[in-house]
Amino acid sequence: MTTTIVFPLLFAALFAVGSCGIPGGFSYIDPNSPNFRKAMNFAVSDYNMHIDDVYYHKATAVLKAKSQVVAGQNIFMSLELARTRCMKNDPSANYCPLFYPQQVMNLLKN
Repeated sequence: MTTTIVFPLLFAALFAVGSCGIPGGFSYIDPNSPNFRKAMNFAVSDYNMHIDDVYYHKATAVLKAKSQVVAGQNIFMSLELARTRCMKNDPSANYCPLFYPQQVMNLLKN
């Protein structure tokens, strides 16, 4: 089971404003950039904290990655999440395999 979620996040205090895009306008950003990865990890962690499920979810795909330069930087992301086999009360959950990896792969191919 995968879930697609959208996280509009404001990171004015966390990220320095670079020269990316027109001020006030959204522009696509590299989903592999350190700033985006940090924001994505925060968003997934926040999602796991607030969802009513005993299992962790993790991002399986970045569907959209944009930023907006204003007084700081807004990061807009659309992620595909999947449920893992790791329970939230497991303190040593470093590697969390998906519940149904073959089903997730079939969804990503379509």
